[in-house]
Amino acid sequence: MPLFMLYSMAVNLAVGGALLLAWKRGRGQPFTRWIGLFFMVGAVWVPSYLLYFSDSSLNWLGGVIWCAHGALSMLFLLYGVSLMHGAGYRLWHFLMSGLVMFVALMVALSVSPRLAVLTIAAIFSVVAVFVARLLRQGPPAEKLAAVLLLVNALCWWITPIWGVEFQPVQAEIVTLVRLMLGLALLYACVDRAARDAERMSSQFLRLTDGSHQGVLIMVGEHFVYANPVALRLFGLKGHAQIPDNWARLALNDFDRQLLGQRLEKLRSGELENLSWVQALKDHTGRTLQLRLTCWVTEWAGEPAIQVVLSDETDIREAEQQLIQQATHDRLTGALNRFGIERLARVALRDGRMHALMLVNIDRFSGINDAFGYTKGDELLSLVAARLADASNANPSLARVSRDEFLLLLPLQEGVASASSIAAGLLQSMARPYQLAGIELNITASIGVALYPNDGDSFEHLLKQASLAVKSAKEAGQNAIRFFDSAMDGQLHEEILLTNDLHGAVQRNEFELYLQPILDMHTERVVGAEALIRWVHPVRGFVSPGVFIPIAEKAGLIIEIGSWVIDQACATLTRWHAQPAFNELTLAINISAKQFGRGDVDHVLARALEVHGTPANLLELEITESALINEPEQFVDLLARLRRLGVRLAIDDFGTGYSNLTYLQRFMVDKLKVDQSFVRDVTLNSQNAAIVQAVVQMAASLGLKTTAEGIEDSETLGTLRGLGCDQAQGYLFSPPMPADKFEAWVLAIEATADVS
Repeated sequence: MPLFMLYSMAVNLAVGGALLLAWKRGRGQPFTRWIGLFFMVGAVWVPSYLLYFSDSSLNWLGGVIWCAHGALSMLFLLYGVSLMHGAGYRLWHFLMSGLVMFVALMVALSVSPRLAVLTIAAIFSVVAVFVARLLRQGPPAEKLAAVLLLVNALCWWITPIWGVEFQPVQAEIVTLVRLMLGLALLYACVDRAARDAERMSSQFLRLTDGSHQGVLIMVGEHFVYANPVALRLFGLKGHAQIPDNWARLALNDFDRQLLGQRLEKLRSGELENLSWVQALKDHTGRTLQLRLTCWVTEWAGEPAIQVVLSDETDIREAEQQLIQQATHDRLTGALNRFGIERLARVALRDGRMHALMLVNIDRFSGINDAFGYTKGDELLSLVAARLADASNANPSLARVSRDEFLLLLPLQEGVASASSIAAGLLQSMARPYQLAGIELNITASIGVALYPNDGDSFEHLLKQASLAVKSAKEAGQNAIRFFDSAMDGQLHEEILLTNDLHGAVQRNEFELYLQPILDMHTERVVGAEALIRWVHPVRGFVSPGVFIPIAEKAGLIIEIGSWVIDQACATLTRWHAQPAFNELTLAINISAKQFGRGDVDHVLARALEVHGTPANLLELEITESALINEPEQFVDLLARLRRLGVRLAIDDFGTGYSNLTYLQRFMVDKLKVDQSFVRDVTLNSQNAAIVQAVVQMAASLGLKTTAEGIEDSETLGTLRGLGCDQAQGYLFSPPMPADKFEAWVLAIEATADVS
């Protein structure tokens, strides 16, 4: 192989290899690959030329390879430079051009080698002019490459013009020019890469410097870059103050260790990126909530980690505020129902004994009515503060309804400590409050449920504590009650009875029982008291002491009371038609709730009219407490009832706020002495004195008195001696159905007539 061919081949391979290595190093410049291939393919002309002019039978293959090398080298040069300058040609355009060049060279070679050389010189000249026009638009190195390409193209005309003997000269000149061309293009590629890197660096700096997020670059364990936001977050004045590593930032040992472990996983490729929120104090001492997002990058040719710092302090504070609003009571600042439920679910996981204490303010609605809701709210705030103080600022204090507070307390010393804590709460609540310029005393009822004895969840415990509060209320308020299973059974029974009470009137399950009232002196029957009985289809007789309170709670007492009025009027109308009963009175009890509605006179008037009942024989018994609670409201109602012609009696007299002035205003006809005074009147001188005072007061006002609950003759004699007018009790007869009562009255009257 001649030396000039070896020289040409080595130069092409060296320059092409250098360009391909540059492309492999930074693939952001794809044109480097195609220009590198232009030189690499250029080295193929030597072996193809030698094969073509050899005596081998494969010399035709050398010609094909020579033509292919010429077409491909032109194709790679065209495509590479067009990519370098962003020309809008598609790859298939160049492929078609390459195919045309290959065909043209093959045709020329088939005619003669000289024509083939002329053809490739012409093609290269055209390509060189086209490529040079593109390269002239670039920097100086590319302009030099454009000139060298044109010179290279001119050198290809030496052999066609001056003959084959000048081929070595042409090859040496072309090789030298291609070497300079390769160096120029290599420099142009490197220069472009440097300018691209500088541009990207400038864009990176503009992006990071103008970002509202902090950006840090770490190479190894050291910071090498921090944007202005990161500098501000750490209270640094410039890049010279960037700390060497995390150890100099305000992180505690645990956080630094955890951060180091996370970054190590990132470097090892175990994780693609990291993101977490880190509390960090800034230079002012304020605790920031920073989200750190990290990924692997490159800095100055070295592996690095980019850290983006997003200040989420305001977002976190807003989230905390929303959580505060969702979990705390706005009025008192204590937890709300949702808040304590969340806390309880966590607290009860440890398995320790806890007490759930439900504190209900007694008669709070009356305070609102008396002082208004604003003052009521002030009282609730004072109560919350009092409970917090009494429970040593327990974080579980919650307001769960209008007048109820809840405490969840761990019990270190068992149930005994729960009793002590509840007693302390009750005592603290009882201290006077200053409200609306007056000293106000209130009480509370406390229900206690124990975990895990009484329930295994917050919902279950709250239900049990509510039952315990209900028991404390029924015990007279200002009391503490611990839940027991009987309460649950009682509630279940109450719910069943409430359900059965609905529609009991329509199903005709009630019946009036009558208990006789006798004249104290003649022992003749003067009337009866109507007492309702419920004959349940399954349970049988249900005591009024059981179902009446349930009916009042369920709002069914109004319907039941109207039924009693209607039945009483029907009974009196039937009696009025019979001589033996036409002078008997019939007394019925009006519940406080029915009386409080204020329309009982309309119900009564309608029943009297429907049945044609003589109103003077109907007696309404109203409890003293119902009248005294709202005296002004009921004076007009009592007057309307009197205008209907019915009689009025005060039931259970002596147990309320007995007052002579009230009796004068209410214009009643009778006082019924409560059986609590009657029962022990022969043994208790104080009871006897009370009965005597009531009788004398009634006599002075022209009122009759009835003593109820008489069970023996001795009591009857004592009451007769004290001046009572009428008697009622089991001494004479228990309550009985109307037909039996009527038969009993006839028997009594017959006995009296005989005697």
